[in-house]
Order: sequence, then C-alpha cells, then structure tokens
Amino acid sequence: MSKNRSYKTYFRSPTGEGGFKLPRRTTHRILEKCGQHKTVPSSLQEGQSPRSIEDVDDLQLNRNEAFQQPIDSSEEELSDDEIPRSTPTTTHSPLLFDGAKISAVESCLMVYGFASRHQLSKSALSDLLTLLNFHLPKGDSMPTSPYLAEKLLGVDIGAIKKIFYCEKCSAVLMSGACQTCGDKFNVQPFVKDGKYFLSFDVKQTIESTLQHTDIKQALYRSLIERGNRNETQIRDIMDGSSYKKLGLANFDITCCFNSDGISVFNSSRFSIWPILLSINELPYQLRRKHTLLIGLWFGDKKPNFDVFLQPFLDQSKDLATHGISWTFDGKSIKSNVYFPMVAADSPARCQLQGINQYNGEFSCPWCLIKGETYWIDERRHKWIFPTEKVHQSRAQENFTSHLRELRDLLHNGNNVTNVFGIKAPSKLILLPKFNIVDGFVFDYMHTCLLGVVRTLTCAWLDSKNHNFPFYVGHQEVEINCRINLCKFLVECQRILREVKDIKYWKAHEWKIWMIVAVPLLNGILSQPYLKHFSNFVTATTILCKDVISRADLETSDNLIKQFCAVLPDLYDSSYCSFNVHLVSHSVDCVKNWGPLWAYSLFQFENYNGVLTNSFSGTTEVGLQIAKKLIIAQRIKAEILSEII
Repeated sequence: MSKNRSYKTYFRSPTGEGGFKLPRRTTHRILEKCGQHKTVPSSLQEGQSPRSIEDVDDLQLNRNEAFQQPIDSSEEELSDDEIPRSTPTTTHSPLLFDGAKISAVESCLMVYGFASRHQLSKSALSDLLTLLNFHLPKGDSMPTSPYLAEKLLGVDIGAIKKIFYCEKCSAVLMSGACQTCGDKFNVQPFVKDGKYFLSFDVKQTIESTLQHTDIKQALYRSLIERGNRNETQIRDIMDGSSYKKLGLANFDITCCFNSDGISVFNSSRFSIWPILLSINELPYQLRRKHTLLIGLWFGDKKPNFDVFLQPFLDQSKDLATHGISWTFDGKSIKSNVYFPMVAADSPARCQLQGINQYNGEFSCPWCLIKGETYWIDERRHKWIFPTEKVHQSRAQENFTSHLRELRDLLHNGNNVTNVFGIKAPSKLILLPKFNIVDGFVFDYMHTCLLGVVRTLTCAWLDSKNHNFPFYVGHQEVEINCRINLCKFLVECQRILREVKDIKYWKAHEWKIWMIVAVPLLNGILSQPYLKHFSNFVTATTILCKDVISRADLETSDNLIKQFCAVLPDLYDSSYCSFNVHLVSHSVDCVKNWGPLWAYSLFQFENYNGVLTNSFSGTTEVGLQIAKKLIIAQRIKAEILSEII
C-alpha cells in the first residue's frame, strides 16, 4: 500500500475532534511514565474510532490526569537518539484485550513469526500490524509500526557492533579515517552502501544459548561423561586424538567455527560472509539446531579476514581466560571456551589458512605435495596432484618455520609470492589451543559429494566421453527407470531426481546417489569402474558411521589408497584433481576429530539458507538479518517459557 493511502488514515476521528496534539513519542513516554498505556477513557465520544498505540493522544486517554502528574524535565528533553532502542518486556504483559487468549507481546511475536516465515517486507509488516488493529475492540490496540513492535519485544541490537572498513584496502576506519591509506571518509555513505561488517558479543551469544534447559542438560551430561569415553571407538568429536590433546578442564567447552560466502542478489555481486559457531560438546542434533552467528560481512567482494576476524580473535582470548558462566540444577558453573576447529570449503579455507588456492602449487592444507600441470590440449591445462608420489605431511612446526622464512625473504627484498604454498600469515595462529594445520577439518560435503562423486558421475553421462568404456549416457532411460523404482528411507530429506536434472542436484541428492549408485548401475556400468567406485563409497560410508573402530579406519584407509592408485589408469591423469587428493587425508581427520558427519558443512550450509531468508530489500542487509535472528531467539525463548 502506498504512503498516500495508508491504513492509518482510516483511524482518523470522523468528527475531527481531538484538541491539540503532542508528538507521538512524547505522548508515549508521558503515558508510559504514568502507567496508563491501555486506560480506556470514559469520555470517549460515541462514534469515534479507537486509534493505534502510537496515536493514543487522539483518543483523549486521561489527558488531564496525565498532565497533572509531576514529570521530570530531562525526560521531556530526550531526543530520538537518546531514547533506548529497546525496552525490556515484563514477565506478565497485559492481555491484548479483555478475554483475549494472548498478550500484546505474544501477539507481536506471532506476527513477526508469520512475517519471517513468509518473508514479508517492512512495509508489508507495518500494514499487517495496522490492519490487525481493525479487528480489536474499541479502546484496545497493538503497535502498528515495526519500530514500536520491536520496542515492545525488547529487540536490543546495542551489543552488535557496526565496524566500517575502507573501500580501497578493507582496513578498519577509526574516527572516520583509514589507518592504512590515511584517507578521511564520511560514514553516512558507508551505511547506505553497506561498507561495514557486524560483530556480535560471543560471550553473550553462548550464554543466552545455555539458557535453554535441554541444552544445559545435554551439555552437562556430555562434560561429565567426557573423561569416561571408550578409547577404542570413535563416536563423535570428543573421541578424536586432537581433541583429547587440548588438555581441557572439567567444564571447558570447545566450538567449531565456519565462514563462507553467500550470494544474496541475482543481479549484483553483493554477498554476505557470516562467522558461525557450533558447540562441539552438544549432541549433533542440538548443535545443528542451535548454530550461532557471531559475525557478518556484507559487500561486493570477499572480506579481508585479518580485519573481519579481529573482533572474534580478541573475544576468543578473553573467553579462553575468563570463560562464561551458566547454571545447572542450582549449581553455578564456569567454562572456558576454546575454538580449536575450522570447518570450511576449499576456497574459504585457503584464505583462512593463508596458503595458495586449490589450483596452485603446494595448496594442500595438510601436506607438502606440489602438484603439476596437466595439458588437456595445446590451449587448455589444469593443475593435478599425482596419486603415486610420496609427500611430507605439514605440521604446526614446519608451517611456522616456512612462515618465518617467507618473512625473512620479503624483508631482504626478494620477490617471492610464497614459501611451500604459504603466502600470508593467518591470524588464526593467535587462537588459544588452535593448530594451524590440524585445526582445519575435512570437508566431506564439498570434497566427496559435490567433488569426487559428481565428477565421476558426470563423466559417465557426458556425451563427449562416448568413446570411453565408462560412458553410460546412452542408457539414461534405463537409469531413470531404476531411480523411479527405488524406495528411499523416511530420513531422506530429498527424493532423487532423474539424471536429466543432474546439474540441479543438491548435496543431499548426491549423498543418496552415492549410496544407491553401485547397485543401481549394476549391469550398466562395466565392472572395473563399478568396483573402483564401490571402494570409494565403502570407505566414505565407514568414515560416516555412528561408531568407528580402529579396524574400520584401517579398512577405509586401504580402500582409499586403492581408489586413488587405480584412478589414473581407469580414466586418465586429468581426474587426479584436488578433491581426489584431499580424500587421502580423510582418515587422518577422522582420527583427529571424529566421524565426517560430526563437522560436515551440511549444518552450516543449512543455516546459510536461514540467513538468506532473513532480509527483504537492499538497505542495511546485515542489520535486517541481525534483527530477524534476535526476534527468532525471542520467539524460541517465549515458547520455552510456555513449555516450562
């Protein structure tokens, strides 16, 4: 609805009476001070329509009594900037109207839940709030603007810091000037253009999450049982050898964090880069359900991670020393918090670790294999990683040694870009109890499913490979027929589409395909290729089991070695890609941090989808997302209090 024909115009008094008017927010403060928000005046004239809460002055709500009360002059002088951005809601808020089932706060929560579910714009939300006032009895009202609704709900964004950065070098602006370039800027255009990122209070975020009873119970139980876990079996992150080497105290907790770029508009390069946390000691279902947002970058290019991660690094040092406080069963508990794990895909991982990109030399995050150029023809080539070459593993010691070597070479004026793939120092080295090599975990979703499985499947179906013995594209009809005859488990969130839509398959569909491909392609794909792919599927499935034994790890390691060794003979060396090489490190990662599903990117990618649905319009996307998430947490807290 246009501004000229707003619903609010229909609330005007038909008689035109109403006396002089005070500014809306001034009246709101006066009546709030007198405790007369919803007092219905006995002198309400017959035929007058009740107005919304922000236009309460037109209703003559005990105007004389309100002005007879002593009022602090400092309260009258408050400007809009001085008014608190949110007010805490009372435990027992009044009912929406006499005989109503819900209060005004609960009504606003339901409206915001509806708006979030259907991605309503701010103007649509305002119109919806105003429209609902038509259905209330005379003299009763609810907020008719998002501003007052958020004020009623207690939406507090004061703990979220807005940090502006330079458009040229991405350095933080201090007092309107770039610390690197020295240029001075006006902050207002930066707000409009989104040249800033948001930093959340990590301590407050974790502590508010631990207010949920089910989370506290699960976390306390895990921490108590942590020292009595089976040494011969791997069930979760806490069974990994790297986790056990952290030397945690009784109630210390750890988190895995992730960062990845998400395109938010179809017609521009703007994207968001969140920093997400997951509490490792929680059971998988709970830690996936309660993913935490602690940072958000919005811009038309990738973030400068040295700048973007700095607020998080500063807070991580304080959390490692002073920790957080929470209570369980009347017992006060202090827990130091550490961040020893990073889950990221290959493009984000190389930036976070400070090494060459996956298509360059020495780009493996866990070993010193160099790679080589493979010429497809006279014009095209790609970077491959031969499977038969022996390579030295990276370690924290040689990583820092190579980093110092790079520093010395650059200091002496040598023109070098990297030393064994290390091209820049990563600030993650400063994280307490973080290993710059082993701290990066294997990305099962992108490497196995969207990497190896998709590459081989597309090779089997691509018509340009019709001369190769592994080509099965001519039997596409038979493959589709077998897919349609498959019966999938209820737990499968997606059904497998036909191969004609293969370029649109999601990661979960590739997961289903990996499981069913071997029996489904029996008699279609020749046996050597089917057996070869079966080795990969069996090895990956073992590493994703709920309980993994030491014998399982050895079996999986042998199958992966066979898969990698035979690959260039069955296909050719061009298939020895970066993803195939990374698979050879998957067993070591399971030994260090537990099964592949425990830190897969399914959790974080799912939350990225939540973020993309948390804004409408192009203005201040980051703040829109932050407000939506705060309101969502408020809704969860309200539901939890009702259950309790």
